[in-house]
Amino acid sequence: MKLPSGSKKIVPSGCMAMIGQVAGGGRTEKPMLNAGNTYHKYRVKRNMIRFLFI
Repeated sequence: MKLPSGSKKIVPSGCMAMIGQVAGGGRTEKPMLNAGNTYHKYRVKRNMIRFLFI
């Protein structure tokens, strides 16, 4: 098998691994450009139970 770096590796024929890149692997590297995207991203993580005590 030839890797993207140019080196060659020998893999046994009984190996059942999947080779490749994970889909959406660099998604977290993209910066949040406006406040709306950041709001919707963190809205899921914030707990809404705090409003019950008002």
